[in-house]
Amino acid sequence: MKTFNIGELSDKSGVASHAIRFYERENLMPEPARTQSNYRRYPEDAIARLQFIIHAKQWGFTLDEIRELLMLQDANGDRAEARQIAKKQLEKIRHLLKNITITFLM
Repeated sequence: MKTFNIGELSDKSGVASHAIRFYERENLMPEPARTQSNYRRYPEDAIARLQFIIHAKQWGFTLDEIRELLMLQDANGDRAEARQIAKKQLEKIRHLLKNITITFLM
Protein backbone atom coordinates (compact mmCIF):
# COMPACT_ATOMS: atom_id res chain seq x y z
CA MET A 1 0.00 0.00 0.00
CA LYS A 2 1.31 3.43 -0.98
CA THR A 3 1.76 5.92 1.84
CA PHE A 4 2.47 9.62 1.89
CA ASN A 5 4.33 11.99 4.15
CA ILE A 6 2.42 15.02 5.37
CA GLY A 7 3.69 17.29 2.59
CA GLU A 8 2.64 14.82 -0.11
CA LEU A 9 -0.75 14.37 1.54
CA SER A 10 -1.15 18.14 1.68
CA ASP A 11 -0.37 18.46 -2.04
CA LYS A 12 -2.69 15.61 -3.07
CA SER A 13 -5.63 16.65 -0.86
CA GLY A 14 -5.33 20.43 -1.12
CA VAL A 15 -5.33 20.69 2.69
CA ALA A 16 -2.47 22.53 4.43
CA SER A 17 -0.21 20.43 6.64
CA HIS A 18 -1.03 22.49 9.74
CA ALA A 19 -4.74 21.79 9.10
CA ILE A 20 -4.01 18.06 8.76
CA ARG A 21 -2.29 18.11 12.15
CA PHE A 22 -5.24 20.06 13.59
CA TYR A 23 -7.70 17.43 12.28
CA GLU A 24 -5.56 14.75 13.91
CA ARG A 25 -5.71 16.57 17.26
CA GLU A 26 -9.49 16.94 16.83
CA ASN A 27 -9.81 13.17 16.18
CA LEU A 28 -11.15 13.67 12.67
CA MET A 29 -8.13 11.89 11.20
CA PRO A 30 -6.80 8.62 12.59
CA GLU A 31 -3.35 8.64 14.11
CA PRO A 32 -0.96 7.96 11.21
CA ALA A 33 1.71 5.30 11.22
CA ARG A 34 5.18 6.57 12.04
CA THR A 35 8.55 5.72 10.59
CA GLN A 36 11.52 4.84 12.79
CA SER A 37 12.50 8.48 12.44
CA ASN A 38 9.03 9.42 13.78
CA TYR A 39 7.76 10.89 10.49
CA ARG A 40 4.04 10.55 9.79
CA ARG A 41 3.02 8.17 6.97
CA TYR A 42 -0.57 8.40 5.72
CA PRO A 43 -2.47 5.77 3.71
CA GLU A 44 -4.09 6.66 0.37
CA ASP A 45 -7.57 6.78 1.90
CA ALA A 46 -6.49 9.79 3.99
CA ILE A 47 -6.90 11.92 0.84
CA ALA A 48 -10.60 11.09 0.52
CA ARG A 49 -11.15 11.55 4.26
CA LEU A 50 -9.60 15.03 4.18
CA GLN A 51 -11.65 15.99 1.14
CA PHE A 52 -14.79 14.78 2.94
CA ILE A 53 -13.92 16.96 5.94
CA ILE A 54 -13.33 20.02 3.74
CA HIS A 55 -16.57 19.53 1.79
CA ALA A 56 -18.57 18.96 4.98
CA LYS A 57 -17.16 22.19 6.43
CA GLN A 58 -18.10 24.03 3.23
CA TRP A 59 -21.67 22.80 3.69
CA GLY A 60 -21.69 24.18 7.23
CA PHE A 61 -21.24 21.01 9.27
CA THR A 62 -19.54 21.59 12.61
CA LEU A 63 -16.42 19.65 13.58
CA ASP A 64 -18.53 17.69 16.08
CA GLU A 65 -21.02 16.74 13.37
CA ILE A 66 -18.21 15.77 11.00
CA ARG A 67 -16.58 13.70 13.73
CA GLU A 68 -19.86 11.92 14.40
CA LEU A 69 -20.36 11.15 10.69
CA LEU A 70 -16.80 9.83 10.40
CA MET A 71 -17.22 7.69 13.50
CA LEU A 72 -20.38 6.20 12.01
CA GLN A 73 -18.53 5.53 8.76
CA ASP A 74 -15.51 4.00 10.51
CA ALA A 75 -17.74 1.65 12.48
CA ASN A 76 -20.02 0.93 9.51
CA GLY A 77 -22.55 2.64 11.71
CA ASP A 78 -26.21 3.41 11.54
CA ARG A 79 -27.06 4.96 8.17
CA ALA A 80 -30.31 6.30 9.56
CA GLU A 81 -28.39 8.30 12.14
CA ALA A 82 -26.04 9.65 9.47
CA ARG A 83 -29.06 10.62 7.33
CA GLN A 84 -30.60 12.38 10.33
CA ILE A 85 -27.44 14.46 10.85
CA ALA A 86 -27.37 15.36 7.14
CA LYS A 87 -31.10 16.16 7.13
CA LYS A 88 -30.69 18.50 10.08
CA GLN A 89 -27.86 20.30 8.26
CA LEU A 90 -29.91 20.55 5.08
CA GLU A 91 -32.72 22.19 7.05
CA LYS A 92 -30.21 24.75 8.42
CA ILE A 93 -28.96 25.49 4.90
CA ARG A 94 -32.50 25.88 3.54
CA HIS A 95 -33.34 28.25 6.40
CA LEU A 96 -30.21 30.33 5.70
CA LEU A 97 -31.00 30.46 1.98
CA LYS A 98 -34.57 31.52 2.72
CA ASN A 99 -33.32 34.34 4.95
CA ILE A 100 -30.78 35.43 2.33
CA THR A 101 -33.50 35.52 -0.34
CA ILE A 102 -35.83 37.55 1.88
CA THR A 103 -33.04 40.01 2.73
CA PHE A 104 -32.07 40.29 -0.94
CA LEU A 105 -35.66 41.04 -2.02
CA MET A 106 -36.16 43.77 0.59
